[in-house]
Amino acid sequence: MSDIRAEILLPTHDLSADIPFWTRTLGFRMETIYPADNPQVAVLSGHGLRVRIDAGADTPPGTVRLLTDDPGAFPNAPHTAPNGTRIEV
Repeated sequence: MSDIRAEILLPTHDLSADIPFWTRTLGFRMETIYPADNPQVAVLSGHGLRVRIDAGADTPPGTVRLLTDDPGAFPNAPHTAPNGTRIEV
């Protein structure tokens, strides 16, 4: 059987605002971003989740739940990402 991976697709209207939110605020890691000259898609991973943020996505924002024994690691939760995705801790 081939290696199968899954990811969540989320929309964005401002990728440059979403990336720092997902990386700095939530601790996700950038996997890929493209195209290089005018980025429209970023793939990030963290906390066991892979997220594709896509300017061309025709889908509503979602809700991501971060399950942790240390909710203090995410102060001021819940958060709302610039793309409208709600983050619950």
